[in-house]
Amino acid sequence: MELWGYIDQDTYIMFFRIFIATILCGIIGLERELKSHPAGFRTHLLVGIGSCLM
Repeated sequence: MELWGYIDQDTYIMFFRIFIATILCGIIGLERELKSHPAGFRTHLLVGIGSCLM
């Protein structure tokens, strides 16, 4: 049996959305990290991925 046969289109869409949320929140967090604001890269990354999963 093939592993990839069990992954349907909804799973690909879910992983794509998590990937996009990671990239966008990482960009926002990196920008805030460079300007020395309190909430930086890791904070925005965790909050963004958490909200995407919810």
